[in-house]
Amino acid sequence: MSKKKILELYLNALFLGQGAYGVGAAAERHFGKSLDQLELHELAVIAGLFQSPSRYNPHKSPEQARRRQIQVLRAMLSAKKITKAEFKAARKKKLVYQGKKVVPYSWRLTAPLSNFEASQNYKSVQDPAITVLFPLRDRPTEALLA
Repeated sequence: MSKKKILELYLNALFLGQGAYGVGAAAERHFGKSLDQLELHELAVIAGLFQSPSRYNPHKSPEQARRRQIQVLRAMLSAKKITKAEFKAARKKKLVYQGKKVVPYSWRLTAPLSNFEASQNYKSVQDPAITVLFPLRDRPTEALLA
């Protein structure tokens, strides 16, 4: 298995708080957006969750999540992955988290990782370097009533 494939599987299975498994599910759960809609300041929050999803949970500890976000942005700046202007702009942007409303999808893994690509119940976010898949176990409530 290639390093890229291992990273892809890891990013799709990692617990990132609030019942979200995988980066795509975390984007939906924490920000109410798909992964490809997130901005740098929001992506830094998701990246910060890798170390400790409970400690940096933006819904329960927004101040700690914010501090961790800035740490991630500083690390990106030090590694020359972002410019100083991008760092300053991202640091100034306000973080708006999705409210604690009932979401009609469950983001827990329900199939073996090897079945991800074959399933029709998976949403995919494509990037030239990696594919991020996340499960949609339950159908929207409307579909259950039909």
